[in-house]
Amino acid sequence: MFTESNTVEAYLRDLLAGPVQPVPTNAIKEPETAYGLNPKDVFSVATEGKEYHYGSIGLPVKGWGPWHAHDTPLPNPPPQGGRGQEDQHHPLQTLKRSAQSMLRPAVLLDILSNFTLFATDRKQRRIKIICRYQQYEAANKIVDRVLAGFPRKGLIWHFQGSGKSLLMVFAAQKLRMHPGLKNPTVLIVVDRVDLDSQITGDFTRADIPNLEQADSRERLQQLLAQDVRKIIITTIFKFGEASGPLNERGNIIALVDEAHRTQEGDLGRKMREALPNAFLFGLTGTPINRSDRNTFYAFGADEDEKGYLSRYGFEESIRDGSTLKLHFEPRLVDLHIDKAAIDAAFKALTGGLSDLDRDNLAQDGGEDGRIGEYARAYPPRLRGPGRALPGQGRTQWIQGPDRDLRSRVLPAV
Repeated sequence: MFTESNTVEAYLRDLLAGPVQPVPTNAIKEPETAYGLNPKDVFSVATEGKEYHYGSIGLPVKGWGPWHAHDTPLPNPPPQGGRGQEDQHHPLQTLKRSAQSMLRPAVLLDILSNFTLFATDRKQRRIKIICRYQQYEAANKIVDRVLAGFPRKGLIWHFQGSGKSLLMVFAAQKLRMHPGLKNPTVLIVVDRVDLDSQITGDFTRADIPNLEQADSRERLQQLLAQDVRKIIITTIFKFGEASGPLNERGNIIALVDEAHRTQEGDLGRKMREALPNAFLFGLTGTPINRSDRNTFYAFGADEDEKGYLSRYGFEESIRDGSTLKLHFEPRLVDLHIDKAAIDAAFKALTGGLSDLDRDNLAQDGGEDGRIGEYARAYPPRLRGPGRALPGQGRTQWIQGPDRDLRSRVLPAV
Protein backbone atom coordinates (compact mmCIF):
# COMPACT_ATOMS: atom_id res chain seq x y z
CA MET A 1 0.00 0.00 0.00
CA PHE A 2 2.87 2.39 0.75
CA THR A 3 5.81 3.26 -1.47
CA GLU A 4 9.37 2.00 -1.00
CA SER A 5 9.35 -0.75 1.63
CA ASN A 6 5.60 -0.60 2.18
CA THR A 7 5.93 0.83 5.70
CA VAL A 8 4.48 3.71 7.65
CA GLU A 9 8.04 4.97 8.21
CA ALA A 10 8.53 5.34 4.46
CA TYR A 11 5.25 7.18 4.13
CA LEU A 12 6.19 9.58 6.91
CA ARG A 13 9.67 10.10 5.44
CA ASP A 14 8.08 11.09 2.14
CA LEU A 15 5.76 13.50 3.93
CA LEU A 16 8.57 15.09 5.90
CA ALA A 17 10.88 15.30 2.87
CA GLY A 18 8.56 17.62 1.00
CA PRO A 19 5.24 17.87 -0.80
CA VAL A 20 3.87 14.57 -2.00
CA GLN A 21 3.67 14.39 -5.75
CA PRO A 22 0.19 13.83 -7.20
CA VAL A 23 -0.62 10.20 -7.76
CA PRO A 24 -0.85 9.41 -11.47
CA THR A 25 -4.28 8.56 -12.74
CA ASN A 26 -3.23 5.12 -13.93
CA ALA A 27 -1.78 4.37 -10.49
CA ILE A 28 -5.21 4.58 -8.89
CA LYS A 29 -6.05 1.25 -10.47
CA GLU A 30 -2.99 -0.29 -8.87
CA PRO A 31 -3.24 0.15 -5.08
CA GLU A 32 0.21 -1.33 -4.51
CA THR A 33 1.82 1.67 -6.29
CA ALA A 34 -0.24 4.39 -4.58
CA TYR A 35 -0.64 5.53 -1.07
CA GLY A 36 -3.30 3.40 0.54
CA LEU A 37 -4.69 6.14 2.80
CA ASN A 38 -7.59 8.04 1.34
CA PRO A 39 -8.23 10.69 4.03
CA LYS A 40 -11.63 11.53 2.61
CA ASP A 41 -12.89 8.14 3.76
CA VAL A 42 -12.17 8.36 7.50
CA PHE A 43 -9.98 11.23 8.73
CA SER A 44 -6.89 13.29 7.99
CA VAL A 45 -3.53 13.18 9.75
CA ALA A 46 -0.86 15.86 9.96
CA THR A 47 2.55 16.33 11.54
CA GLU A 48 5.39 18.81 11.48
CA GLY A 49 7.82 16.08 12.48
CA LYS A 50 7.33 16.38 16.24
CA GLU A 51 3.65 15.91 17.04
CA TYR A 52 0.98 13.74 15.46
CA HIS A 53 -2.56 15.09 15.09
CA TYR A 54 -5.68 13.94 13.31
CA GLY A 55 -9.19 15.20 12.67
CA SER A 56 -12.25 14.73 10.54
CA ILE A 57 -12.74 16.40 7.18
CA GLY A 58 -13.71 20.05 7.59
CA LEU A 59 -12.84 20.18 11.28
CA PRO A 60 -10.90 23.36 12.20
CA VAL A 61 -7.27 22.70 13.07
CA LYS A 62 -7.81 23.78 16.68
CA GLY A 63 -10.19 20.83 17.02
CA TRP A 64 -7.65 18.27 15.90
CA GLY A 65 -6.26 16.03 18.63
CA PRO A 66 -3.29 13.78 19.34
CA TRP A 67 -3.24 10.00 19.36
CA HIS A 68 -1.18 8.52 22.18
CA ALA A 69 -0.42 4.86 21.73
CA HIS A 70 -0.59 3.03 25.04
CA ASP A 71 -0.74 -0.40 23.46
CA THR A 72 1.90 -0.11 20.76
CA PRO A 73 5.54 -0.73 21.77
CA LEU A 74 8.34 0.61 19.65
CA PRO A 75 9.67 -1.78 17.00
CA ASN A 76 13.07 -3.15 17.96
CA PRO A 77 13.14 -1.46 21.38
CA PRO A 78 16.57 -0.22 22.45
CA PRO A 79 18.44 -2.08 25.18
CA GLN A 80 18.23 -0.90 28.76
CA GLY A 81 20.60 1.98 29.44
CA GLY A 82 22.70 3.93 26.99
CA ARG A 83 21.76 6.38 24.27
CA GLY A 84 19.31 4.01 22.62
CA GLN A 85 17.11 4.09 25.70
CA GLU A 86 17.05 7.89 25.60
CA ASP A 87 16.16 7.95 21.90
CA GLN A 88 12.84 6.22 22.52
CA HIS A 89 11.56 9.49 24.03
CA HIS A 90 12.66 11.49 21.00
CA PRO A 91 9.72 13.29 19.28
CA LEU A 92 10.23 11.26 16.12
CA GLN A 93 9.98 8.02 18.09
CA THR A 94 6.75 9.23 19.73
CA LEU A 95 5.46 10.24 16.32
CA LYS A 96 6.32 6.82 14.93
CA ARG A 97 4.54 5.07 17.79
CA SER A 98 1.38 7.17 17.31
CA ALA A 99 1.31 6.58 13.55
CA GLN A 100 1.91 2.85 13.88
CA SER A 101 -0.82 2.58 16.48
CA MET A 102 -3.56 4.53 14.73
CA LEU A 103 -2.84 3.66 11.10
CA ARG A 104 -3.09 -0.11 11.54
CA PRO A 105 -5.76 -1.60 9.25
CA ALA A 106 -7.71 -3.08 12.18
CA VAL A 107 -7.82 0.27 13.98
CA LEU A 108 -8.80 2.17 10.83
CA LEU A 109 -11.67 -0.23 10.14
CA ASP A 110 -12.76 -0.10 13.80
CA ILE A 111 -12.84 3.71 13.76
CA LEU A 112 -14.73 3.69 10.47
CA SER A 113 -17.30 1.15 11.69
CA ASN A 114 -17.83 2.08 15.33
CA PHE A 115 -16.19 5.41 16.18
CA THR A 116 -17.32 7.71 13.40
CA LEU A 117 -20.52 9.73 13.75
CA PHE A 118 -22.37 12.24 11.65
CA ALA A 119 -24.16 14.71 13.89
CA THR A 120 -26.15 17.91 13.45
CA ASP A 121 -24.77 20.98 15.19
CA ARG A 122 -26.75 23.92 16.56
CA LYS A 123 -26.63 25.63 13.15
CA GLN A 124 -28.25 22.56 11.57
CA ARG A 125 -25.05 21.59 9.78
CA ARG A 126 -23.96 18.00 9.36
CA ILE A 127 -20.55 17.44 10.91
CA LYS A 128 -18.31 14.41 11.12
CA ILE A 129 -17.12 13.32 14.56
CA ILE A 130 -14.10 11.08 15.10
CA CYS A 131 -13.33 9.57 18.49
CA ARG A 132 -10.48 10.78 20.66
CA TYR A 133 -7.91 8.16 21.62
CA GLN A 134 -9.09 8.00 25.25
CA GLN A 135 -12.66 7.37 24.06
CA TYR A 136 -11.46 4.67 21.68
CA GLU A 137 -9.42 2.97 24.38
CA ALA A 138 -12.11 3.08 27.10
CA ALA A 139 -14.98 2.01 24.83
CA ASN A 140 -13.03 -0.99 23.57
CA LYS A 141 -12.08 -1.97 27.12
CA ILE A 142 -15.77 -1.94 28.03
CA VAL A 143 -16.65 -4.11 25.03
CA ASP A 144 -13.79 -6.54 25.72
CA ARG A 145 -14.85 -6.93 29.34
CA VAL A 146 -18.44 -7.67 28.39
CA LEU A 147 -17.27 -10.22 25.84
CA ALA A 148 -15.04 -11.85 28.45
CA GLY A 149 -17.98 -12.07 30.85
CA PHE A 150 -15.98 -11.27 33.99
CA PRO A 151 -15.58 -9.16 36.03
CA ARG A 152 -18.98 -7.64 35.59
CA LYS A 153 -18.07 -4.06 36.45
CA GLY A 154 -15.46 -1.42 35.77
CA LEU A 155 -14.58 2.18 36.63
CA ILE A 156 -13.85 4.71 33.87
CA TRP A 157 -11.99 7.59 35.48
CA HIS A 158 -11.79 10.36 32.88
CA PHE A 159 -11.24 13.99 33.79
CA GLN A 160 -13.89 16.64 33.15
CA GLY A 161 -14.04 17.83 29.58
CA SER A 162 -12.60 14.63 28.13
CA GLY A 163 -15.82 13.70 26.31
CA LYS A 164 -17.52 11.11 28.52
CA SER A 165 -20.87 11.70 26.81
CA LEU A 166 -19.47 10.77 23.41
CA LEU A 167 -17.60 7.88 25.02
CA MET A 168 -20.97 6.46 26.07
CA VAL A 169 -22.33 7.02 22.55
CA PHE A 170 -19.41 5.13 20.98
CA ALA A 171 -19.49 2.33 23.58
CA ALA A 172 -23.27 1.88 23.32
CA GLN A 173 -23.13 1.80 19.54
CA LYS A 174 -20.39 -0.84 19.44
CA LEU A 175 -22.03 -2.94 22.16
CA ARG A 176 -25.33 -2.93 20.30
CA MET A 177 -23.75 -3.82 16.96
CA HIS A 178 -21.36 -6.52 18.19
CA PRO A 179 -22.62 -9.93 16.99
CA GLY A 180 -21.04 -11.76 19.91
CA LEU A 181 -23.30 -10.02 22.45
CA LYS A 182 -26.55 -11.31 20.94
CA ASN A 183 -28.53 -8.08 20.75
CA PRO A 184 -27.91 -6.63 24.22
CA THR A 185 -29.74 -3.91 26.11
CA VAL A 186 -27.65 -0.86 26.97
CA LEU A 187 -28.79 1.37 29.83
CA ILE A 188 -27.50 4.95 30.09
CA VAL A 189 -28.08 6.00 33.71
CA VAL A 190 -27.75 9.63 34.85
CA ASP A 191 -28.68 11.36 38.10
CA ARG A 192 -30.11 14.69 36.93
CA VAL A 193 -32.96 15.62 34.62
CA ASP A 194 -30.81 18.12 32.73
CA LEU A 195 -28.19 15.42 32.13
CA ASP A 196 -30.97 13.13 30.91
CA SER A 197 -31.95 15.72 28.31
CA GLN A 198 -28.33 16.41 27.38
CA ILE A 199 -27.40 12.75 26.88
CA THR A 200 -30.59 12.11 24.94
CA GLY A 201 -29.76 15.07 22.72
CA ASP A 202 -26.25 13.72 22.08
CA PHE A 203 -27.60 10.32 21.03
CA THR A 204 -30.39 11.84 18.94
CA ARG A 205 -28.14 14.29 17.07
CA ALA A 206 -25.81 11.40 16.24
CA ASP A 207 -28.74 9.45 14.72
CA ILE A 208 -28.15 6.44 16.97
CA PRO A 209 -30.88 3.90 16.14
CA ASN A 210 -33.08 1.92 18.56
CA LEU A 211 -33.11 4.62 21.22
CA GLU A 212 -35.65 4.80 24.06
CA GLN A 213 -36.00 7.47 26.74
CA ALA A 214 -37.66 6.12 29.88
CA ASP A 215 -39.39 9.31 31.03
CA SER A 216 -41.26 7.69 33.94
CA ARG A 217 -40.82 4.85 36.42
CA GLU A 218 -43.67 2.97 34.84
CA ARG A 219 -42.09 3.29 31.40
CA LEU A 220 -38.71 2.02 32.64
CA GLN A 221 -40.27 -0.97 34.37
CA GLN A 222 -42.31 -1.71 31.25
CA LEU A 223 -39.25 -1.63 28.95
CA LEU A 224 -37.28 -3.95 31.24
CA ALA A 225 -40.17 -6.28 31.91
CA GLN A 226 -40.85 -6.62 28.17
CA ASP A 227 -37.17 -7.42 27.57
CA VAL A 228 -36.69 -4.56 25.10
CA ARG A 229 -33.34 -4.83 23.28
CA LYS A 230 -32.45 -1.18 22.71
CA ILE A 231 -30.48 1.71 24.18
CA ILE A 232 -32.49 3.01 27.14
CA ILE A 233 -31.72 6.38 28.71
CA THR A 234 -33.04 6.93 32.23
CA THR A 235 -32.29 8.46 35.61
CA ILE A 236 -31.27 6.56 38.73
CA PHE A 237 -34.34 7.90 40.56
CA LYS A 238 -36.67 5.82 38.39
CA PHE A 239 -35.39 2.71 40.15
CA GLY A 240 -36.60 4.13 43.47
CA GLU A 241 -39.85 2.17 43.54
CA ALA A 242 -38.50 -1.03 42.00
CA SER A 243 -39.15 -4.09 44.13
CA GLY A 244 -37.11 -7.12 43.21
CA PRO A 245 -35.61 -8.05 39.84
CA LEU A 246 -37.00 -6.36 36.73
CA ASN A 247 -34.82 -8.28 34.27
CA GLU A 248 -32.33 -11.04 35.05
CA ARG A 249 -30.81 -11.30 31.58
CA GLY A 250 -27.01 -11.34 31.51
CA ASN A 251 -26.38 -9.18 28.43
CA ILE A 252 -27.66 -5.94 29.95
CA ILE A 253 -24.95 -3.29 30.20
CA ALA A 254 -25.45 -0.21 32.37
CA LEU A 255 -23.25 2.84 31.75
CA VAL A 256 -23.62 5.07 34.81
CA ASP A 257 -22.67 8.72 34.37
CA GLU A 258 -21.33 10.71 37.35
CA ALA A 259 -20.77 7.43 39.14
CA HIS A 260 -19.48 9.12 42.31
CA ARG A 261 -23.01 10.31 43.13
CA THR A 262 -26.18 8.48 44.26
CA GLN A 263 -24.67 5.00 43.88
CA GLU A 264 -23.88 4.02 47.47
CA GLY A 265 -27.36 4.58 48.91
CA ASP A 266 -30.79 3.05 48.42
CA LEU A 267 -31.04 4.09 44.77
CA GLY A 268 -27.85 2.27 43.80
CA ARG A 269 -28.94 -0.79 45.79
CA LYS A 270 -32.35 -0.86 44.12
CA MET A 271 -30.80 -0.56 40.66
CA ARG A 272 -28.55 -3.53 41.36
CA GLU A 273 -31.46 -5.55 42.73
CA ALA A 274 -33.54 -4.73 39.63
CA LEU A 275 -30.69 -5.83 37.30
CA PRO A 276 -28.94 -8.59 39.26
CA ASN A 277 -26.91 -9.97 36.32
CA ALA A 278 -26.13 -6.74 34.48
CA PHE A 279 -22.69 -5.35 33.74
CA LEU A 280 -22.13 -2.06 35.61
CA PHE A 281 -19.65 0.52 34.34
CA GLY A 282 -19.25 3.78 36.21
CA LEU A 283 -17.95 6.92 34.50
CA THR A 284 -16.69 9.83 36.56
CA GLY A 285 -14.10 12.58 36.62
CA THR A 286 -13.92 12.73 40.42
CA PRO A 287 -14.07 9.30 42.06
CA ILE A 288 -14.51 9.29 45.84
CA ASN A 289 -12.61 7.01 48.20
CA ARG A 290 -14.13 7.34 51.67
CA SER A 291 -15.56 4.95 54.20
CA ASP A 292 -19.15 6.13 53.61
CA ARG A 293 -18.85 6.77 49.85
CA ASN A 294 -16.43 4.75 47.76
CA THR A 295 -16.64 4.85 43.97
CA PHE A 296 -13.83 2.30 43.67
CA TYR A 297 -15.78 -0.19 45.77
CA ALA A 298 -19.02 0.39 43.84
CA PHE A 299 -17.51 0.04 40.34
CA GLY A 300 -13.83 -0.87 40.60
CA ALA A 301 -12.86 -4.47 40.00
CA ASP A 302 -10.18 -6.27 41.98
CA GLU A 303 -8.67 -7.44 38.71
CA ASP A 304 -8.01 -3.84 37.60
CA GLU A 305 -4.76 -2.21 38.57
CA LYS A 306 -5.40 0.58 41.07
CA GLY A 307 -9.14 -0.08 40.85
CA TYR A 308 -10.00 1.47 37.49
CA LEU A 309 -10.50 0.01 34.02
CA SER A 310 -9.44 3.18 32.19
CA ARG A 311 -7.97 6.45 33.42
CA TYR A 312 -7.53 9.76 31.63
CA GLY A 313 -6.28 12.13 34.28
CA PHE A 314 -5.69 15.80 34.82
CA GLU A 315 -2.14 15.66 33.49
CA GLU A 316 -3.18 13.98 30.23
CA SER A 317 -6.05 16.42 29.81
CA ILE A 318 -3.69 19.41 30.22
CA ARG A 319 -1.18 17.85 27.81
CA ASP A 320 -3.80 17.25 25.11
CA GLY A 321 -5.41 20.68 25.46
CA SER A 322 -8.75 19.32 26.70
CA THR A 323 -8.30 21.29 29.92
CA LEU A 324 -6.68 24.71 30.21
CA LYS A 325 -4.20 25.54 32.92
CA LEU A 326 -5.36 27.79 35.74
CA HIS A 327 -3.09 30.67 36.69
CA PHE A 328 -3.69 32.40 40.01
CA GLU A 329 -2.44 35.94 40.52
CA PRO A 330 -2.64 37.17 44.12
CA ARG A 331 -4.23 40.58 44.57
CA LEU A 332 -2.25 42.95 46.75
CA VAL A 333 -4.46 44.75 49.22
CA ASP A 334 -3.43 48.36 49.80
CA LEU A 335 -3.88 48.26 53.57
CA HIS A 336 -1.64 50.10 56.00
CA ILE A 337 -2.05 50.16 59.78
CA ASP A 338 -1.01 53.33 61.59
CA LYS A 339 0.14 51.75 64.84
CA ALA A 340 1.10 55.07 66.41
CA ALA A 341 -2.35 56.54 65.84
CA ILE A 342 -4.02 53.41 67.23
CA ASP A 343 -1.86 53.50 70.35
CA ALA A 344 -2.65 57.17 70.89
CA ALA A 345 -6.40 56.60 70.50
CA PHE A 346 -6.27 53.62 72.83
CA LYS A 347 -4.45 55.64 75.47
CA ALA A 348 -6.98 58.48 75.19
CA LEU A 349 -9.97 56.15 75.52
CA THR A 350 -8.52 54.25 78.49
CA GLY A 351 -7.21 57.21 80.38
CA GLY A 352 -9.39 56.43 83.43
CA LEU A 353 -8.12 52.86 83.78
CA SER A 354 -5.23 51.69 85.83
CA ASP A 355 -2.11 50.45 84.10
CA LEU A 356 -3.03 46.86 85.02
CA ASP A 357 -6.56 47.19 83.62
CA ARG A 358 -5.22 48.84 80.48
CA ASP A 359 -2.73 45.99 79.92
CA ASN A 360 -5.40 43.35 80.52
CA LEU A 361 -7.74 45.09 78.10
CA ALA A 362 -5.01 45.25 75.46
CA GLN A 363 -4.36 41.51 75.85
CA ASP A 364 -8.08 40.67 75.73
CA GLY A 365 -8.53 42.72 72.57
CA GLY A 366 -5.85 40.93 70.59
CA GLU A 367 -6.53 38.21 68.01
CA ASP A 368 -5.50 35.56 70.52
CA GLY A 369 -7.36 37.17 73.44
CA ARG A 370 -10.85 36.58 74.75
CA ILE A 371 -12.46 39.15 72.45
CA GLY A 372 -10.82 37.45 69.47
CA GLU A 373 -12.11 34.10 70.76
CA TYR A 374 -15.57 35.58 71.15
CA ALA A 375 -15.42 37.00 67.61
CA ARG A 376 -14.57 33.58 66.18
CA ALA A 377 -17.28 31.85 68.19
CA TYR A 378 -20.05 34.40 67.67
CA PRO A 379 -19.18 36.58 64.68
CA PRO A 380 -22.81 37.52 63.86
CA ARG A 381 -23.33 38.81 67.42
CA LEU A 382 -20.32 41.10 67.24
CA ARG A 383 -21.42 42.52 63.90
CA GLY A 384 -24.71 43.58 65.44
CA PRO A 385 -25.33 45.93 68.37
CA GLY A 386 -24.15 44.57 71.71
CA ARG A 387 -26.08 44.59 74.97
CA ALA A 388 -24.27 46.68 77.58
CA LEU A 389 -24.50 45.64 81.20
CA PRO A 390 -23.86 47.96 84.14
CA GLY A 391 -20.27 47.80 85.32
CA GLN A 392 -18.06 49.50 87.82
CA GLY A 393 -16.37 52.75 86.79
CA ARG A 394 -16.11 53.24 83.04
CA THR A 395 -15.71 49.55 82.27
CA GLN A 396 -18.73 47.74 80.81
CA TRP A 397 -19.43 44.17 79.74
CA ILE A 398 -21.01 42.47 76.79
CA GLN A 399 -22.94 39.32 77.52
CA GLY A 400 -22.95 36.68 74.83
CA PRO A 401 -24.89 33.44 74.39
CA ASP A 402 -22.28 31.69 76.51
CA ARG A 403 -22.26 33.28 79.95
CA ASP A 404 -18.80 31.88 80.68
CA LEU A 405 -17.33 33.66 77.68
CA ARG A 406 -17.45 37.38 78.49
CA SER A 407 -14.88 39.95 77.50
CA ARG A 408 -14.37 43.44 78.78
CA VAL A 409 -14.73 46.15 76.14
CA LEU A 410 -14.24 49.85 75.96
CA PRO A 411 -16.90 51.94 77.71
CA ALA A 412 -19.62 53.56 75.71
CA VAL A 413 -19.07 57.28 75.18
